[in-house]
Amino acid sequence: MKKERVLFIDMRRIIRPMGLLVMISPVSLFAQDRNPTEFPIVSYKNLEVKELNESISAAEKRKELWVFHPLSLAMRFHEVSDVRFVDIKQKNDRAECPLKSVVTIIEEGFLDDQLRGRWTEFHLEREDCAKAWNIKELRQAYLCGLEGAEEVFLKELFPELKSGMVTDVWVEMSPAFVEVPCDYFPYTFDEKFGITVNGTATVTFQRMRSDGAKAPPEEIVFSKAGTKEFEDYYRVGKPGNYWFGVEIISPNKIFTKAESVVRCQKKS
Repeated sequence: MKKERVLFIDMRRIIRPMGLLVMISPVSLFAQDRNPTEFPIVSYKNLEVKELNESISAAEKRKELWVFHPLSLAMRFHEVSDVRFVDIKQKNDRAECPLKSVVTIIEEGFLDDQLRGRWTEFHLEREDCAKAWNIKELRQAYLCGLEGAEEVFLKELFPELKSGMVTDVWVEMSPAFVEVPCDYFPYTFDEKFGITVNGTATVTFQRMRSDGAKAPPEEIVFSKAGTKEFEDYYRVGKPGNYWFGVEIISPNKIFTKAESVVRCQKKS
């Protein structure tokens, strides 16, 4: 079974792993927080490593020790920011004389409204135990801090936010049936309607009536999934069958209406 070397570091100190790895002052999270290490890496970009490897080669010739330790090498080229949460892990392909190593750095809680977190991963290789490590691959992804962004790491800092959809529109017109004296008109129906979305969305809708009247299109912004309710009225001047409807224009199309009937009774 392959053994895994894992190191959590207090970034107020720089520790070079010599022998046994230790756990030092891991950063604690508040109880309601979700651990950023649980966020999936959906996509990442590969950073250029040619110049970094040239620096490693030059340092090896000068017999600098940091080129022989994966964690020290990663910290040499990646300055960890002063953030709320930092997680650093090193994983080798084997316990003795490893020839491959992966160092993963996760930072979360930047003081930036747009950048919330960053994931960086060094993939290191060397020819034998006496040689310096080289960077085979350097990966990086970002956690967007904009409202509505998913909790995933992506290669683009500002991904296009997935728009929610309207999943339900309900309309009520009350009373559903009424009979009034014929001299009681105009008569007013009460109307209520609600729009439900499954995520962040900007919804454009229009109110309309059976007499052909249409209100100008309206726009409402949902910052999260949920329902928003509205009230209206419909005043009619004579007996008959009437309806009030709501049409969703975007992000998807839905039309819902409610019907009511008013009858009149002549005085005897």
